[in-house]
Amino acid sequence: MIIEEVWRNYPVVVFSDLIRGDPPASREVKAMIESFKLYPDPAIFEVDQRTDEPVLRPLLQRLTGVEHTPLVIVGGSPIRTMQELRSMNDTGRLKEVIEAAGAKINGRKVKKGRKH
Repeated sequence: MIIEEVWRNYPVVVFSDLIRGDPPASREVKAMIESFKLYPDPAIFEVDQRTDEPVLRPLLQRLTGVEHTPLVIVGGSPIRTMQELRSMNDTGRLKEVIEAAGAKINGRKVKKGRKH
C-alpha cells in the first residue's frame, strides 16, 4: 500500500548529481523531464548534495542495478542508460511510459503574471 501511494504521488523520480558523476547528463535529464510539464511534479534528488550520499548510492545500485547517475525511475522501473532514455524520448516511448505510470504531460498549471 505504501509503495503504490509513493508511485501514485511521484510517478517520475530522478536521481542526479550537481558536481560528481556526470553533471551535463544530469542537466540534460532534468531539462528533458521538465519539458513535459508533468503533474504531479517529478521527485528530483541531487545525490551528491545529500548527507546520506554514502548510503544512498549503494542502495540505489542494489535496488536498481544501475551504478551511475543520472537515474530516472518511472512507475518503479529504472531507465538504465542515457542512450535508452534519449531513444525513448526520440521515439515518443518515454511519454507513453510516463503517462502509463500516472503522470499527466502538460498537466502542470503555469502561473500567469499579474495584470496591471
